[in-house]
Amino acid sequence: MNRILPFIVLFVFVSACAPQTLYRREAIVPSPQAPPYRGEPVGKKHMEFQVQLSGSHAEEEEVPEYYDDALWVPEFMINASGMFGVIDFLDLGFLVTYAHGSWANKTAHGTPPMTDDEKHIFAIGPQIGAGASLFGGKLFLGGYTSIQYARMPWSEWELVNPDDILHSECYERVDHGADNEFYYRLGFFVGSRPVKWVALHAGVLLHAAWKNIGFSNEDYSGSTLKQTTPLIMPLFGVRFDVKPMFLETSMTFPLSTNHEIDYFPIGWSAGLGVRI
Repeated sequence: MNRILPFIVLFVFVSACAPQTLYRREAIVPSPQAPPYRGEPVGKKHMEFQVQLSGSHAEEEEVPEYYDDALWVPEFMINASGMFGVIDFLDLGFLVTYAHGSWANKTAHGTPPMTDDEKHIFAIGPQIGAGASLFGGKLFLGGYTSIQYARMPWSEWELVNPDDILHSECYERVDHGADNEFYYRLGFFVGSRPVKWVALHAGVLLHAAWKNIGFSNEDYSGSTLKQTTPLIMPLFGVRFDVKPMFLETSMTFPLSTNHEIDYFPIGWSAGLGVRI
């Protein structure tokens, strides 16, 4: 037993701190989510306001390697939006997004923890929808874009006491900050109203995605967070209208054009709004 005890202790240490790189970095980034727009125009001089909750689940990589991502991605995000029908086929509005760090999951084992001063993510910006209703509203189609200015906190951690295998804390924070980047979504949608109070829709969305250098032996100056190839997100949804209120829900199925981004299997969103 005495012979294998050192190996047990070493295994526990490596499991807690693997991969044992000199530096680790983390950041919190927005999760992929459906927009509060589905291609059906709001209508000239009409307005829609909506509060939307979206959710998805980050898949944790159990055995990360050098240069893999180490990100926190919210399971839940809250959107508040407004859309105004400028003309029959053009809608303009705003979109505000918020998530708290306690709602987030990590993308890799060993991702450093978020500290209290970096547990909030905000994004705000305009949204634009262009759509058309055909055959008396039975069919609709349209495009959408939103560009939000997002605040994404990050931190860098350095290995301490590497020779002390019994040390309970392997890393300490040596740098931190927040990146301010543009966060975009582009989409095209088609849908129909089989009855007046129900709208079905489907579409494809291009959604911004991020990566960072989570594990390395090199010390980088500042953040390593950067945008990468966008996610392609097919989506399907339904809306129920009980004037002036409406309830809308969508399911998203993120596909990746980049093997480095593989956060989510399926996402969902549900929104409650009013049309004036």
